Amino acid sequence: TRVTVSIESEPGDSVRYTTDGSDPSTSGTAEEYKGAFDIDTIGVTEVRAVASRAGMADSLPSVQSYRVLEQVKTPTVSPSSGLFTREVDVSLSCATPGATIHYTTDGSEPNAASPAYTGEPIVLTDDGTSQVTFEVKAIAIKAPSMGDSEVAESGAITVQPQVRTPVIEPAAPGPYEDGVNVTIYCNTPGSTIYWTDDGSTPTQASNVYVGDAIRVKQTGVEIRAVGRADEMADSEIASSGVYDVTAAKPKIEPDGGEFVDVASVTLSSATPGAEIYYTLDGSTPTPQSRMYVAPIRLQSTDVVVKAMAKHHLLDDSQVVSSDVFHVRASAPTFDPDGGSFVESTQVTISSATPGAEIRCTTDGSEPSESSSVCHSPVTISTNGAIIKAIATKHELSPSTVSEQQAPFVIRAMAPSFSPDGGTYVESVKVTLSSQTAGSRIYYTLDGSTPTAESSL
Repeated sequence: TRVTVSIESEPGDSVRYTTDGSDPSTSGTAEEYKGAFDIDTIGVTEVRAVASRAGMADSLPSVQSYRVLEQVKTPTVSPSSGLFTREVDVSLSCATPGATIHYTTDGSEPNAASPAYTGEPIVLTDDGTSQVTFEVKAIAIKAPSMGDSEVAESGAITVQPQVRTPVIEPAAPGPYEDGVNVTIYCNTPGSTIYWTDDGSTPTQASNVYVGDAIRVKQTGVEIRAVGRADEMADSEIASSGVYDVTAAKPKIEPDGGEFVDVASVTLSSATPGAEIYYTLDGSTPTPQSRMYVAPIRLQSTDVVVKAMAKHHLLDDSQVVSSDVFHVRASAPTFDPDGGSFVESTQVTISSATPGAEIRCTTDGSEPSESSSVCHSPVTISTNGAIIKAIATKHELSPSTVSEQQAPFVIRAMAPSFSPDGGTYVESVKVTLSSQTAGSRIYYTLDGSTPTAESSL
């Protein structure tokens, strides 16, 4: 791009020179040499010089040709400096077509033996544990037709390792019943985790995670976390997503079953302050359904209880359903419950279920809802009769079948004698009779006990 020319002569000589090839002895463009001078004209320049001294003829001209090449444009380094995380892509460029760029990254001077830039970015990375500072230097060369460029120098390019992104467990979704315990960890040794639970970006002023589980007790919460460590870039921000937390589903006690007259049902939720809503008709409960305030008295059969819990800080719980509640009428009782009677007896049949109807049989068959209604008291006049009965009511299942402990024993009226003993001459005519209509009288005359095989 330029050359510096010096001319030497004997002491006491005066030197004149030209750079246009003319004779310095006669040329009007000749200049007196006073010291080194630069030639920066691109191409070949011919320098002529003569020395002169008083009283002596001028020297012969000294001639020297100089070829100045055009200089390659200085490369550019991008980015030229800065602080970067994990890695940075550095690009080199030169405005001179055909020039080859050679570079170093350690601050040493580049030359033709340095790595050649291929056009792909130079990837500068951290060492995994601490930050690394690079200084990129580049030179563009296009020999022999052009001179080497000036050396381009970057500023400090510093690459920091990055703290690994924290891991939040569990991450949403749920739903989670009555809350969820959340833990956070980071795989970068020595890092500190900062977290928020309101969706805001965590900073050093945020909560420091110390290892205990974070209890999320309401719905709509998002936990965000960032890891920090000395001489490392902050981690990327981790997000849990939004937690769906529901009230604890209600517990139904008892969970269905067989009951007499009434079933008392209690509902509860493990979520403090939760309201419980329920239905008894099989429909899905909502906050518009009946709210539970006291044990539910079921006085009808084949009922399924459905319930849900609601809390203003939580999503509604899942709907739970009970097994079927079978509520029966009270089984009938008999008074008297069997025994021995003369001619007939009146039996009172009753149920503890108000409004229940009694349906019974006296022939030993099983009563059902289609059996006749028995109006108490029931007259029993047949020996060996057994009463079986059920109680029915339209809201309830039929009671279990009640059966007497033993059959009724119905005896005929004891016979009467006329005359009833006495002293008679030769013979006496004794008349036997019973007030039981249609009865047969068997007798003996020898003092033995009469049976149906005795004299009629």
